[in-house]
Amino acid sequence: MMRARLIELHRRRAQLTARAQAEREQLADQLARADAALAWIGRGRAALEEARRRPLLLAAVAALLLLLRPKQALKLLAGSWSLWRLFVRLRRLWASIAPALQPRAGRGT
Repeated sequence: MMRARLIELHRRRAQLTARAQAEREQLADQLARADAALAWIGRGRAALEEARRRPLLLAAVAALLLLLRPKQALKLLAGSWSLWRLFVRLRRLWASIAPALQPRAGRGT
């Protein structure tokens, strides 16, 4: 009777160990993808900061694009404006939702 219980415990332990290993591998994969996405965001942010530091260069590039390819420049401008408006709306929406998502002070957790 005791031997059967020990065998069952060893089997269960092996199952749990295998499951934990699979979950660790899955988590590592998800974190690797998240790191790649965050690196992309970091590069984009760095590019925006660089553009902010050099507005004259940015204006010169925009003027050159407008002179060389006016149709494409206007399409880019229209798309950029749409993205900007979407960003502003999402930021406003987040500002209205975020306080409700914060844990309330004074409540035990």
